[in-house]
Amino acid sequence: MQLGIAEEHTTRAAFYARKILHNALEDALVLGLVSRNVAAAVKPIKYETEELKIWTAKEVRQFLTCMEGCPYYALFYTAITTGMRSGELMGLHWSDIEQDKLHIRHNISIVGGKPILTKPKTKRSNRVITLPEDTVAVLAEHNFNRTINKIDSDLVFTTKTGKYLCHSNLNRSMKNNCKRAEVTRIRVHDLRHTFASMRIASGCDVVELSRDLGHANASFTLNIYAHFFEKHQARKAPSLKELLGEDKDD
Repeated sequence: MQLGIAEEHTTRAAFYARKILHNALEDALVLGLVSRNVAAAVKPIKYETEELKIWTAKEVRQFLTCMEGCPYYALFYTAITTGMRSGELMGLHWSDIEQDKLHIRHNISIVGGKPILTKPKTKRSNRVITLPEDTVAVLAEHNFNRTINKIDSDLVFTTKTGKYLCHSNLNRSMKNNCKRAEVTRIRVHDLRHTFASMRIASGCDVVELSRDLGHANASFTLNIYAHFFEKHQARKAPSLKELLGEDKDD
């Protein structure tokens, strides 16, 4: 099974497919539904963690310039400036936005091949994000255009008929517009990593970034973005006086 998934997709996908199956069978074993966990006998396939793909500032500008006037412009702009997950963006309601405050209360998950509205994946995912002024303006213009096009839905980002978006819509648009903008082809989820890298470069600490991204804890955030912090927030070693908080002139 693992080799088949690895050949068709990636070794990472094969690794996590085996892990999910193992955990499911372990739960079934505890409940007495199976006599043993057959996945336990299968060794996890080895894979190397791939380096995160992110855009440079130039690529972000090129992509957004290319996207102006496109149906998903506001969605991608919001993704880049907030770090929201694609499911959170697709599940966003206008009632979740209060001036410059955006409440993450919903998520779109794929169940049986169909988009279904669910709750955020974790307790920390249910959070409040402060929107920058430019994103507020982009969303306001997006809402105005929706009104002109008579899209009657409380969902912020929808199809032309006001229905739920699905990941395939976004992935297709992402692929096509990366090509048009002549930028590195990345996934929609990589916009979240791009946001994180820009926040770290601007001086954001790991606790604040973890809260913005809705991670379970700051250690998880640091584990993912440690190399970004090392790159952008390197500091010279403090002297004893600085460690003690004493004035350098004393």
